[in-house]
Amino acid sequence: MNISLISSYRYDWRFVLGLVAGIYCLINLALPHAPISGTITTYVLQPILWGLLAWAILRLPRYSPAGKLRLKSSLIQLALIIGFFQIGVSVIGGLFSSFGKSPYSFTPLGIFTNLIFVGAMLIGMELSRAWLINRLGRRHTFLALAWVTLLYTLLCLPLAQVTGLGANIESVTFLNSSFLPLVAENLLATFLAFLAGPLASIAYRGILSGFEWFCPILPNPSWVLKGLLGTIVPIVSLV
Repeated sequence: MNISLISSYRYDWRFVLGLVAGIYCLINLALPHAPISGTITTYVLQPILWGLLAWAILRLPRYSPAGKLRLKSSLIQLALIIGFFQIGVSVIGGLFSSFGKSPYSFTPLGIFTNLIFVGAMLIGMELSRAWLINRLGRRHTFLALAWVTLLYTLLCLPLAQVTGLGANIESVTFLNSSFLPLVAENLLATFLAFLAGPLASIAYRGILSGFEWFCPILPNPSWVLKGLLGTIVPIVSLV
């Protein structure tokens, strides 16, 4: 990536938006049709793309989060507490429904490749989220929070799921059990990034991702309970 190109768009949020949208399109539209194995595209090319995004963000001018500097470490600790609390609530929900085996690999190689995949995506997303919300949120805070939340909610969803929505029970189930919890999670992550920078949102979402990807037994609540618990905890935490 040309450093001079980054410098020329140094204060332009559209450059970052273009990078994020481009990566999403590559992952969902180009890579599935590439003459390369799915393992390479998923565990090599996708982490490279997210890593390039993180590198590009780090080349942009630094910013100061909206929260007070002396509160930054406290907000990061709070983000960790909320993440663990949300996991605890999910486990309690599993006690009232059921648990199931994780679909992910737990071989040493599987854990390593999943760690690279999840880690690169998490860092790329949260660095860019924090940059965007702190560039856009100073003048129009609520509008920027809503816009960035929606953008990163969509980034978490495969394009096929978004375009496949319709007037059927499967779509209702998806909206309740996946979409609404993702909106709530990304709203809280965006607010944390606005107040304390990317480390706070990485702390919160990293706890959730670590539990989902690296715990061999996961709660398996009904779609109604999953949507309720996954939405309420982040929203209440905003208060």
